Amino acid sequence: MNEEYFEAGGQIVLIPHNVIRLSSTNTRKSNDINELERLAQSIRENGLLQPITVRQISSIYQVVTGERRFRAAKIAGLCVIPCIIIRAEEEMPLIYSLLENLQHKSINFFDEARAYDLLMTKYNMPINVIASKLALSVWDIQKKLNLLKIAEDLQEIILGVNLSEEIVYELSKLRDHSSRESTLREIIDKDLNIAQAKQYIESSLAPTQNDAPRLVKKVQKTLFTNEIIFINSIDNAIDTMTNSGINTVSKKTETNDFIEYYIRIPRTKSSNFISRADVN
Repeated sequence: MNEEYFEAGGQIVLIPHNVIRLSSTNTRKSNDINELERLAQSIRENGLLQPITVRQISSIYQVVTGERRFRAAKIAGLCVIPCIIIRAEEEMPLIYSLLENLQHKSINFFDEARAYDLLMTKYNMPINVIASKLALSVWDIQKKLNLLKIAEDLQEIILGVNLSEEIVYELSKLRDHSSRESTLREIIDKDLNIAQAKQYIESSLAPTQNDAPRLVKKVQKTLFTNEIIFINSIDNAIDTMTNSGINTVSKKTETNDFIEYYIRIPRTKSSNFISRADVN
């Protein structure tokens, strides 16, 4: 084939399937074999009606969008694949793939979350930039990322029973794998709807009687720490005034119930003047 035939330019070109590669950052982790076979049968009967998009890397072409169509076309036995060649940076195939899958709603929420995580960790893309490129809110992306707290073995179960994303998000709030697993089993066994599952999970998150002493100790520790900070702040203020030449008189009295401070600060002529001016 003439090399000019493969130049980027927006036109559809036919590229041998053996020089086309899938991206290692493909957003879709799982593929429905039956769905691919149905698409392959449609391609056998009607051809590949929508070309895939690729970018050139040395002597090969990497799929940017149309990963599912490319897989199905190979199953259908196509030797050459209709393609549109584009120029794109390394991270753009993932962005384009995400956009395509989001538009067609053909990606599960775990794969979507993994794609966001990959953009942030591998390509150092800030979450607000991802949100802008995909026309989503930062909260939408953050909410998806929370789903990755759920271990992959539970993800498989969730996808297998087609559990709603709303329930899965609530499930991600639980503390650990064990509690998520037991709660997930309960939701599936009792066939709980979204409202019921949410209520069940909220009850699991509520403090138990065993947790109460720990919570009380935590609150007491916080209050004690704050008390020390306040006392140190007062003592430091008194020391600062004394070191500045202000004849400050202070007295601290401690009882079982209270810490009392008596502080007397002499007023200067300037402060009297300012005070009278403020009143007028």
